[in-house]
Amino acid sequence: MSRLAAAATLCLCLCVCGAAKSSASPLDDVLAAVAAEQAAPSVRAVLKLEKENAVNVYVVERVKPDRLRIVLNPDQSAGEIVLIGATTYWRGPAGWKRIPSARAPAVVPSVTGLFSTGLTDFTEQTASASRRNFTGHMAWSNGGEPNLGQLTIAVNIASNLPEQLVFDGTCAGKPCRFSQSFSYDAALVIDVPK
Repeated sequence: MSRLAAAATLCLCLCVCGAAKSSASPLDDVLAAVAAEQAAPSVRAVLKLEKENAVNVYVVERVKPDRLRIVLNPDQSAGEIVLIGATTYWRGPAGWKRIPSARAPAVVPSVTGLFSTGLTDFTEQTASASRRNFTGHMAWSNGGEPNLGQLTIAVNIASNLPEQLVFDGTCAGKPCRFSQSFSYDAALVIDVPK
């Protein structure tokens, strides 16, 4: 898996935070919210990654229990993958291909582990009427390469789900930035491609 794809996967995992205001620390709020987000029936995330003069956009949709769609650079029709159960569908220049596959292994450590060990100086900033805002320093490694920077998370107060995540820093020693916006639609459907 490329570093860019691993960063996209990590970003998706990092964005599963939202929590109600509590007496716990901001990190405890986020760790508790990770479990709540993972229970959500569906999520759509638009991830923009910028590194080494390249910009890639991923649209990632997940519908429980076992459906995932990832579209790379949708404006350019760069590619699309749909996973339904243990079957992968891939759309390339020649159209859709069905590829039987085993479950993909985890490509990043658990979000709880990443936050517990990699997030420092994590604080809640001044909230608006509709958002809680968190910020801190994030560090993790991918294949032995260090990734360091500032992580900012905005959480909707009413739904306790994330609305946006932004990371500014370095990935494998090179400047990188990723931002991700989220929406939650219970009517989201991922079907077998035709």
